[in-house]
Amino acid sequence: RPCLQENKLPAHVRQLENDQRQNRPGIKVRPVDDKADVETAKVRQGLIRSIERNSNADVAYDRAFGGAVKSRRGWFRILTAFESPTSFNQEIRFGSIDNPLSVYGDPGSKEPDGQDMNFGFVSDLISKDEFDARYPEAKKGNADEFKSIGDDSPDWLTEDGFIRVCEYFYKDFVMDELLAIGMPDGSTQTVLRSELKGIEVPEQSIRQKRKTLVPKIKWCLLTGTEILEKRDWLGQWIPLIPVYGDELNINGKKTWKGLISDSKDSQRVLNYMKSSLVETIALAPKAPYVGAAGQFKGHEQKWQTANKKSHAYLEYNPKEINGNILGAPSRQNYEPAIQALAMAAREANDDLKASTGINDASFGNRTNESSGRAIDRRAHQAQVSNFHFIDNLNRSIRHAGRIINDLIPHIYDTERVVQIIGEDDEEKVVKINADLESDKGHWMDRGKYDIAIDNGPAYQTKRQEAVEVMADLSTKNPLVMQAAGDIMIKNMDIPGGQEIADRIK
Repeated sequence: RPCLQENKLPAHVRQLENDQRQNRPGIKVRPVDDKADVETAKVRQGLIRSIERNSNADVAYDRAFGGAVKSRRGWFRILTAFESPTSFNQEIRFGSIDNPLSVYGDPGSKEPDGQDMNFGFVSDLISKDEFDARYPEAKKGNADEFKSIGDDSPDWLTEDGFIRVCEYFYKDFVMDELLAIGMPDGSTQTVLRSELKGIEVPEQSIRQKRKTLVPKIKWCLLTGTEILEKRDWLGQWIPLIPVYGDELNINGKKTWKGLISDSKDSQRVLNYMKSSLVETIALAPKAPYVGAAGQFKGHEQKWQTANKKSHAYLEYNPKEINGNILGAPSRQNYEPAIQALAMAAREANDDLKASTGINDASFGNRTNESSGRAIDRRAHQAQVSNFHFIDNLNRSIRHAGRIINDLIPHIYDTERVVQIIGEDDEEKVVKINADLESDKGHWMDRGKYDIAIDNGPAYQTKRQEAVEVMADLSTKNPLVMQAAGDIMIKNMDIPGGQEIADRIK
C-alpha cells in the first residue's frame, strides 16, 4: 500500500525563522550610575556589535531560534579566546551550538533566559586521534575503565573510536562580608571584604555590613574517567543561553513546545488522506462491459481489446429471454470516493495552518481579501500569533548582552585599540583605558551599565523605509527634494550615491 508524506511543516517553520532573520534585535547599552557616561556606553555598545559581527553571532542566534521552533529549545553560548596565537589580548566571542541535545541545563532554572542556572553541561564527541593531539598526557581509557561507572560504556566511549568530552560550568557559592565604607569626601563605597586583600578598615568608617553569598563560576573539561582542565570563569553568569519555545507547566513540571508540536496529528491525517487518495485511484477497477451469456460469442477478440484499442464498431449477439429482447452490453461504472478523500485532505491542511497560526496570506497565496492593506493585516496576524518565539529569543539575546557587559571589564582590562561598529554600520577604532587624567578615557572598569534590546527593524531596513517615505513626500512636494535631496540620495544603496549626496549638499 502507498505510504506517502506530503510534509507541509518545513514551509511553516521557514516562514517563522525567516521572519526572525529579517528583524534582528540589537543590543543597547545604557549608563545607570554617576560613574558611567553616555560616550563610554556608545563605545561598549559598538564593541558588542563588533563582537557579534566578528564571531558570526547571527549564526548562533539562527541555530538557537531554529532549535526552539523545531525541537522546543535551542542554545548558544559566550566564549573567550586569545585574539591570535601570537597575542596575549583576549576577546569575547559568540559560539553557536548546532545540536541542542548536546547541552544539559540546570532543570531547576526558572527564568526564561536561563540566568538563574547553577550548572550546565556541553558534551561533544571527538576522535581518538584528535583527543591524543589535544591532551597527550590524558588517560586514553578503555572499555573496562568506562564500564566501572556503570554497565554501559557507549555514552563515553563509542565502538568506532570516539571519546566524549564534556564542559561543565557550575556555581561555587562563597560566604563573604559586604561592607559600606564611608569615604573622606562623604560618599559611601561598597566593597567585599575579600577584595580588600588584607587592608584593615577602621570600624568607625564602616557604616553597614552584612554576610552575603557570592557566586563564583567554575569551568572544567572532563571525560568519563578524569578532569582534563579546570579554571575560573570571569563572569557572574553561566555562559550558556537557552532559547525556549512555548513554555508549559504540567503538574508542576516545566516543559516546552515548538511550532510543530501541535501540528503533528494534522500532518499525519494529511499524509494518510493523500496516501488513501492515491491508493483509491490506483486500485479503482476499470469499468467493465456487462452483457448476457452468449452475447459476445464469436466476437470475443474485439470485446477483449475494447479497453486498449479504438474499434470502429462492436458487434454482439441479440439475446431473447421469455420473449423479451435484451439490450446491448453496457459499461458498469464505479466511482471511488475521491472527492471525499480530497476534502478530508483539505480539511487536514487547514487544521495544520490553524495549529501553526500561519495562514495563506503569509505564503503569498490568494485569499478573500481584495486590498493590499487587508492582505498585509492578515499576514501580520501570523506574526502576532507566533511572536512569543521571537520574544523569547530577544530575552535570551538581552541576557547574552548582560554576560558580555559583565565580561568586558575583565577581558578588556588594559590600554588597547578596539574596533567598534556604530548604529549605521560604520566601523572605526577607539582607544580604551587610555588616559588616566581624563574622564573621557573610556575606562571599561568604571561605572555601571545596563542592557536593553532594540526590537525594531535593522538599520538597513530603516534606511529603505526612509527612502520610500522621502520619495513619496518629494512627489507631493518638490521642495522636499530641494531641502533634503542629499539625505535621500545618501540613504539609497546605489553606486556613487555618497558623491551625489555631497554635490547636492
